[in-house]
Amino acid sequence: MVGTAGFTRRGSGAPDRFEAEDVAFHQKLREAYREIAANDPKRCVLIDANADANTVAAKVWAALRDRVLNADMTKEVSRA
Repeated sequence: MVGTAGFTRRGSGAPDRFEAEDVAFHQKLREAYREIAANDPKRCVLIDANADANTVAAKVWAALRDRVLNADMTKEVSRA
């Protein structure tokens, strides 16, 4: 379930366009991104952001590392 309780405001002004949207909007957006990730798992990865910031950051860096290294290795193999 997607909720807005955990959202952190990035300023003191009025909510931006996304912050002003209701929960249904955020649920649809979440499902759309999940579908993109399911259809293209080599390009997209889902990362659970409910953990602490250091754990989430480590998962992001690991996903990037895996994809960049695999892309570099694929390029090297195709050149050989």
